[in-house]
Amino acid sequence: MNFFHDMKKRGYVPSSKLYNSLLNSLALGGEVDEAINLLWEMSKYQKSANLITYQTLLDQICQCQGIGDAKLLLKELQENELVDNHTCWKLLHRLKKNHTGIEM
Repeated sequence: MNFFHDMKKRGYVPSSKLYNSLLNSLALGGEVDEAINLLWEMSKYQKSANLITYQTLLDQICQCQGIGDAKLLLKELQENELVDNHTCWKLLHRLKKNHTGIEM
């Protein structure tokens, strides 16, 4: 994380690949809130998360915070046009498959 923050202090905007890697690492490390903050930062700099990043983040939110929070984030992503309908349905299907209590 220090390298990442140093880059930003020096005026560099990290690539989408770096953002995705860091976001996945944070989510898998249980730092879900930090990962969510990074996701919103990505959108601020017009960097796109990939499907794997969204899946990882939503799965970790389900495990750490609950299904409701994952669905809420997915709704926010769709409202902010960060995910299209097709991607949203793919993510919902994955959540339903991997976690109980998901209604489509």
